[in-house]
Amino acid sequence: MFAPPVPARVTAADGTSPTVDERGALSAPPARIEDVPVLGWAGPWPLRERAWDAERARTAQRFQIVDESQRAWLALWEDGAWWIEGRYR
Repeated sequence: MFAPPVPARVTAADGTSPTVDERGALSAPPARIEDVPVLGWAGPWPLRERAWDAERARTAQRFQIVDESQRAWLALWEDGAWWIEGRYR
């Protein structure tokens, strides 16, 4: 686990960074993570914290991504950027 999460490079097949809209729809499937091809992925799983507190509210989307080296990444889409919360070998 990474505390705090670290910035991540997640790209679609066309080289763009996939985005997640306010309804949780992914613009394109992840094809690479940190320049390693993606074998599979799951998500998004919505994260909503402290909705009652405007100053501390948090909305994000979690994903699990498995790369061709069989590493599983716990990825997070938040505030227009990709982050890594953890990685398993």
